[in-house]
Amino acid sequence: MWEVIEAFRGTGLTGEKAVEATARWGALTLAEVRAAIRYYGDFRDEIDDRILVNRVEAERLREAWERAQAALA
Repeated sequence: MWEVIEAFRGTGLTGEKAVEATARWGALTLAEVRAAIRYYGDFRDEIDDRILVNRVEAERLREAWERAQAALA
């Protein structure tokens, strides 16, 4: 669910154009994207927290990879 919302936000679009772009990105139906958006409307804090956790973890892993690359140089 959080992936759909992250993709939706990342389109840089609004409204139906964002829904359509998100559907194309995820090979989803428009109904599936709209369901994710409705869920987000009801559980915004839960989804936002999940997105933040994933961003922090991705950053931690990127930094670890960069340290490993530096150690190999």
